[in-house]
Amino acid sequence: MTFKELADEGEMIKLSITTPLSANVACRILPFEAWVKKCMRLLKHRCPQSETLHSFLIVASDEEDFSIVKLEKLLFIIQSLALAEELFAFVG
Repeated sequence: MTFKELADEGEMIKLSITTPLSANVACRILPFEAWVKKCMRLLKHRCPQSETLHSFLIVASDEEDFSIVKLEKLLFIIQSLALAEELFAFVG
């Protein structure tokens, strides 16, 4: 699993919330909580003891349930890591 794949999954979750989708498409989208857990597993594996992991955990453990703002914040962190991943792959 890469951060790019997680970012794409997060975008699908966002799309499913902001745009009406057919039931066939919507049933294939990962639930928000499952996506957060996948992100945390990858962050703990690739970025243990990092400020990025700490920031992600703070936003993810926020008392409010789900909100589009919370999704946007978490998605921003994952998309930033996906960009860094692509840059490292490009540079070598």
